[in-house]
Amino acid sequence: MRYLSDLLVESYRPQKLKDLILPDEFRQLFESYIKNKDISNLLFVGPPGTGKTSTAKVLKNEILNSDYDFLLINASLERGIDLMRTKISNFMSSPPLTSPIKIVLLDEADNLTEDAFKSLRALMESDLAKFHNIRFILTANYENKLIEAILSRLTKFVFDYIPKDQLIRHLETILNDLQISYEESEIYDLINAYYPDVRGILNYIAKYSHSSTFSFSNEKDFNLKSEMISLLYESVKHVQDTNDPSYEKFKEYLSYANEHPMLIEITISEVMKYDDIKPFAFIILNRYLNTMKAAVSKLLHLQAMYYEIFYAGVKYIKMFSN
Repeated sequence: MRYLSDLLVESYRPQKLKDLILPDEFRQLFESYIKNKDISNLLFVGPPGTGKTSTAKVLKNEILNSDYDFLLINASLERGIDLMRTKISNFMSSPPLTSPIKIVLLDEADNLTEDAFKSLRALMESDLAKFHNIRFILTANYENKLIEAILSRLTKFVFDYIPKDQLIRHLETILNDLQISYEESEIYDLINAYYPDVRGILNYIAKYSHSSTFSFSNEKDFNLKSEMISLLYESVKHVQDTNDPSYEKFKEYLSYANEHPMLIEITISEVMKYDDIKPFAFIILNRYLNTMKAAVSKLLHLQAMYYEIFYAGVKYIKMFSN
């Protein structure tokens, strides 16, 4: 199952602009960038799985002539000021090798520290950026985690709408290529249940493509997602507000997560939308959400997230009880 999931996500990752599922206004602007072989400094913001990183990499493929003119940083793993002082500064110190510009892609940039953002601002305004034609692309799930001084220097694209007609054609092409039979009505149900998370939709196709046949029970899986969101929300609320890390509902959530790992990122993202999630818990949830794909064990990653929220909650309660 893991093999088929990886096949769908990676083998069908867009390489050219024509492969991307985009609103028409986005496509027109990106076409002009490619034609001019240049971009402004960009921010791609929106929920996980909506094509932010894929779009950035397509622009890199279409504009640059050499991988040496491209620097990719996973800001959920490298997030401090040392990153700016070393890796990015070194990359900016020379002009493009064979391309018209150089591009720095800061993926999941909403994880950067405040000091890193301040240093990034200085780099974006530096003479090196100007003389060596350095451009920056930042992706983020949450715009409010970026400082205003950075936001004001970026052209923003919000990835919260994916044309469903393009998505349907994309999914039908994949299923036909893999010789997996399906009913059109089930494709529509899947999209309606998990839109706009394209990565999650592909993972679901892998999960339910048994014996070369795709089947999807919208009501069952929609109810499962709602139940998991409720369990995780109540668990986070409990652990952020008490000195008690033991909670049966989190164990129940882990049981569901073990059977349905493709719902983990969706449920974390949904829980972060609740107004009564404390800021320290929100930050921890966001960090673990952005590093979930790289986790060796998603269940261990979830447990680490839970206990980190608990320990942060203990400190929070002590601070405000004195």
